[in-house]
Amino acid sequence: MNRLPNDIARCDGWLAKSVWHSEGVKALRFDCRACLRLTAPRPENVWLMLPEIVDGQCKNRLISDHNGS
Repeated sequence: MNRLPNDIARCDGWLAKSVWHSEGVKALRFDCRACLRLTAPRPENVWLMLPEIVDGQCKNRLISDHNGS
């Protein structure tokens, strides 16, 4: 499991244009699903942020390395 230091802000992700799936679950943008700001374990107290979206891309996205570290 990938981790982030506690001083790195986390994000709850941006919703896709179709906000709800048929099961009633919020649909995140595709590039949010693997972002460490969303998926990394969170301590009790952590900063939350909304990322800046420029030209349809998140400028604060953190991608996990797939080497298991």
